[in-house]
Amino acid sequence: MLLVKTFVNSSSIEGLGLFAAEDIPANTQIWAYHEEFDKVLTENKLNSMPAWQSEFFKKYCFSSDDLLYYCIDDARFMNHSKAPNTIDRPAGTFSARHIKAGEELCCDYAGMGHTPKDIAFNTGFLG
Repeated sequence: MLLVKTFVNSSSIEGLGLFAAEDIPANTQIWAYHEEFDKVLTENKLNSMPAWQSEFFKKYCFSSDDLLYYCIDDARFMNHSKAPNTIDRPAGTFSARHIKAGEELCCDYAGMGHTPKDIAFNTGFLG
């Protein structure tokens, strides 16, 4: 669940992106898992869905500890960057530096998981 004010807009990185609606100081928690808000899927559940549904979740989920997390809010629009302004920690996603209002929030998809399987899922489309 997002913990800061954001908005979705056109991204120069990929289609739509997530942008800061306010200045975000360094080391501010931006996102945290919330069991009543975010959906968690197993690989078996994902594979048992119709193809159209499975593809939707694959596009917007990230893998951590071999579970797939789907953000119900706009956090799913955060794009990948090799020079991200956020960092993922066990407690969630934090600003890696001061982020100005209007700046796109980016993360390193490889840093979102803990297992080799997570990293392969999270970076699979990057080539």
